[in-house]
Amino acid sequence: MSRRPGLFTAQTREREPLPIVAPAELLGVQELTGVEVLVTLPCESEAAYLFCKSIIHVSAGSTVTDQSAPIDARGGSFIAVDRGSVLQVRLMDGEEPARCWVHAVK
Repeated sequence: MSRRPGLFTAQTREREPLPIVAPAELLGVQELTGVEVLVTLPCESEAAYLFCKSIIHVSAGSTVTDQSAPIDARGGSFIAVDRGSVLQVRLMDGEEPARCWVHAVK
């Protein structure tokens, strides 16, 4: 944390500053309803940022199902991915229709 009042920096457990991450290229955006699936472009970085005003299921490199990992992306979520993988995203059953964005991360 900075010693200056009012200025904060995220830190590791060893109190080193965390690198700043920012969304890079847009991998996909789609209005999701029911069983529709957002299939992204291949991710060329090692992380992706997901945002959706709903809880979603995500799968990297395989078909997304209701058994795939659920993510609460309502506040935005970062996930680690393998370079070149394609993400698939769908709404969790019972969720209201929502637009979902997926970005690679710098």
